[in-house]
Amino acid sequence: MNRTKMIAAAAAMITLAASATAAATTAAATPPTPLASQLLVRGAAGEFRLADRDMRFFLGAGESTDIALVRATVQPGASTGWHTHEGQSMVLVEKGVLTSKEARHRKCLTNSFAAGKGFEHPEGAHNFINNGPGELVFYVTYFLPAGAAPTPIVAPAPRACS
Repeated sequence: MNRTKMIAAAAAMITLAASATAAATTAAATPPTPLASQLLVRGAAGEFRLADRDMRFFLGAGESTDIALVRATVQPGASTGWHTHEGQSMVLVEKGVLTSKEARHRKCLTNSFAAGKGFEHPEGAHNFINNGPGELVFYVTYFLPAGAAPTPIVAPAPRACS
């Protein structure tokens, strides 16, 4: 399967959902916290299969699945902290540059994603960091086991990233 095309298709889904909700989001009257997240929408998708042979794209769930869209804002110099999640997900950066740290093959990998970029959300322990001068805003589309919460599960930093 062509991973780039799969990510592009999933990012398009996230962009559409984020665009529909971004206009409805208003600024809070209180000072911003280092990390804020908002569940925008959640629904039961059941079992499903999406496929496009020409794009070599496949997304499916053989078990009852919920889909949730979350908007997260990280202030300059702050991070999400090391965490994991219950299910798979995709991220789309709306504003700023997201720096991701995760361990793979006993190495600590650091990747940066600018506004307009989408990527698969690592399933293992990871940390999203805002090293920029302004707010980082991103959307996460979670594919969760039915009833699972789209909340971070605190995890220790992997040995490779300590």
